[in-house]
Amino acid sequence: MTGRLGAEYAPEDNQQAAADLAAAHQAIYAAEAAEVRAVAVARARGASWDAIAAAQSMDAANSTRKYGPLAQQVQEAEGFDAGEGAKQDALEAVKTAHQAVEDAEWDEIDAVAAARFRGVPWDEVSRIVEMRQPNAVRKYGQYLAEPKVSVSFQRASDGALVIKETRTVRIPRTTLPTRRTRARQKEQVAAEL
Repeated sequence: MTGRLGAEYAPEDNQQAAADLAAAHQAIYAAEAAEVRAVAVARARGASWDAIAAAQSMDAANSTRKYGPLAQQVQEAEGFDAGEGAKQDALEAVKTAHQAVEDAEWDEIDAVAAARFRGVPWDEVSRIVEMRQPNAVRKYGQYLAEPKVSVSFQRASDGALVIKETRTVRIPRTTLPTRRTRARQKEQVAAEL
């Protein structure tokens, strides 16, 4: 099987890349469930939505809309007691859980890139990430470098045919607006210096 850049890959590589993508996608669900539980604990310990949103680096209205009903369900199901621990510890757990979700999202983007590089078609990627194919291309395609390979033939002075292969990569301009993105950009700049 031929993957991106014309590299040869065995079908097992393709299947392994798809399996890795599925695992990365499932990790997001686990991380989101942990974040909802952390929000529920923080609310039970008296944390305000403003404080929770600040720990998540989100707007309070968005945090309330996204996590409010789910956190209420978790509180009712697990019966948290308000006196179980310190509010600040709960907010720190929310912050850690939110960072884990962001990390899982980046891992999924990396897994999509690896899967596409190994020749997994967009149809399969979209099935794994549970979205329609155009939406998957729109969401993940912006983070993938799109290599273009051009081949030219020239005659050397001795008459031999010289094949010149040029590879160019279009680096995407968009990135996720997260703290981790800014940290990666700083690391890249430091590595270049």
